[in-house]
Amino acid sequence: MNDFSAVSLLLVGGKLLSLFGIVFGAVHWRESVVTGVPATAGTVLLAALPTLLGFNLLLQALVLDIASTPTEPLTRYLRRRA
Repeated sequence: MNDFSAVSLLLVGGKLLSLFGIVFGAVHWRESVVTGVPATAGTVLLAALPTLLGFNLLLQALVLDIASTPTEPLTRYLRRRA
């Protein structure tokens, strides 16, 4: 558990929320197309909110991952061979 950080939680949460929102939206969109009955505002928001939150969490994970890049190398520079 040495590499466990907030990025790990953000990635898992972001993937789950995004996947749920996209699948839920696609299923209800297809049902709406087949039946000809438009989806209600609640159904649309129930698909859009997790998708947007998941995308936001994935972006935040990317930002934290980039921000945690070490500025000093862990090993000494290799000596130049003449």
